[in-house]
Amino acid sequence: MKKKLFALAAAAGVVAGSSLIWAAPASADIVSRCVGEAGAVTVPGDLVIPAGRACTLTGTTIQGDVRVANGADLVATDITVEGDVIGQENSYAELTDSEVAGQLNLRTAFGTYLDGTEIAGNLVTRGTDEIAGGSILTADTTVGGNVVSNGGEVLLETSDVAGNVNSNGSYYTDLYETWVDGTVTVRGNELGSINCAVVVQGRALFADNAGPVQLGSDGPETSCEGTSYWGANVTASGNTGGVTVDNNIVNGNVALNGNDPVATVGENNVVRGEVRGDFEESAPEAAAQRMAVAEAPETRADALQKKFEERTGAAEVEAEKAGAARL
Repeated sequence: MKKKLFALAAAAGVVAGSSLIWAAPASADIVSRCVGEAGAVTVPGDLVIPAGRACTLTGTTIQGDVRVANGADLVATDITVEGDVIGQENSYAELTDSEVAGQLNLRTAFGTYLDGTEIAGNLVTRGTDEIAGGSILTADTTVGGNVVSNGGEVLLETSDVAGNVNSNGSYYTDLYETWVDGTVTVRGNELGSINCAVVVQGRALFADNAGPVQLGSDGPETSCEGTSYWGANVTASGNTGGVTVDNNIVNGNVALNGNDPVATVGENNVVRGEVRGDFEESAPEAAAQRMAVAEAPETRADALQKKFEERTGAAEVEAEKAGAARL
């Protein structure tokens, strides 16, 4: 049985009453507002959570887009969004057991937590030169498009990505027991990238990361069950936090160039092509010593979980205070 690195408590106390305000009949011009709590109703258009307010939804269907304004919070369970979910600065979106027919697009947002959710399009979090992009935390989630991040923390666990994972300038990018049909590119991450028991069908590039890069299930940062599979070439270059390659099957070449310190390659790898570049082989006892002094593998996940739990809890309190709006 696989061990989850994190588990957020399910949102509780959502009432069936609605805090949605809308007009009828359905129209593309209809824009509804949600402040407080709402249940199994259908919104015949777009839904907006106003700036600085909180909305909790259970079983709701939105026939347009959901827009989470600056500093607003959306905590939703078992909802269906027929359009996109769009988050503005410092906004937060938590979706559990939900479906989004479009994409989830966060712009300088606080972040998003997705559990048991299907996103048909892309999952995108972007920042600016002044404001970092939001964080992403997924569990048992399917993304039909690409995962794109240029800031914040990225942690994908037991999730499926039909497109590519592209993380440029993020805090870190970690994949646990996750399947990626496309490519993986992790560049310029401050705390590097851990990839544990993953399947990546396309090529993989890890470049210019300041933190450690771990490719495979055994390494100095963490250890987990299962071998990682890479369907094409794997390249790690210009990384300055250390590179470890162990317990992998690579259906291509492994290129290790310009890493300082030099990359370490363990003995538990099957590489169909060649291992090229500058590297040193690691003895089994060396790996055991690294693991003995390594930081606990749950630390990153725990910190990100706690951050989201605090935001969720505050949002639920605010939504409960607001109650159900008069319709």
